[in-house]
Amino acid sequence: MNTLHLHEQTVLLAMPERKGMMALGRFTFGGACLSALCLYDRLSVGPGKYGWVEVVDRTPVGEPVLDDCLEQVVRARRRARAGKWVIRFNDKEAYHRTAVGLCRSGVLRAAEVQTWLFFRRRVYEVVDPEPLSHLISRLRETVFDDASSPDHETRVLVTLAYISDLLSAHFDKKQLRNRRRHLDGIAAGHPVSDSISMAVQAAIRERMAVIVVASSS
Repeated sequence: MNTLHLHEQTVLLAMPERKGMMALGRFTFGGACLSALCLYDRLSVGPGKYGWVEVVDRTPVGEPVLDDCLEQVVRARRRARAGKWVIRFNDKEAYHRTAVGLCRSGVLRAAEVQTWLFFRRRVYEVVDPEPLSHLISRLRETVFDDASSPDHETRVLVTLAYISDLLSAHFDKKQLRNRRRHLDGIAAGHPVSDSISMAVQAAIRERMAVIVVASSS
């Protein structure tokens, strides 16, 4: 059984590639929060490219970041599509809260680095390699072993890592290209992974559209 929640796993997977930070513009973190709440049967995502998110169970999960995300949906005056919730959950403060939690458990360590002359940035580094090693082993088996039978959470994790290009931080890009059909099958082979894949891509398209409009004005 995995001891880390899905959003914690994506933060940990991003550490080696981003030098202590997750690329929030890829919406992996927001996608992981929505995925986790679906896997815990707290939320559901309707079918199709722009599925609506519905509350299934208001009972808190017991993890602060996920419970805050659930509360946002419960309190929302209007329902929204999955891509919108991926964007809303993809919050920088929630990301740091998740990383700080991993620091408390001894998996990560917080540090500050100087980015410009007068600016500093909070980053994180892996101090306990075992959880990350375990994650990579799960990914490797699922991505490269056709006979593997991943659980629901692993399917979603692989899908998130695939569409956000996190897999290339841990595996050879050429080998991953050769497994593209297999990876597409993993994403489409489970209702949550399929829905979240479309939701994250919708969030990316929406954010890119905003950038294009802003740059042209």
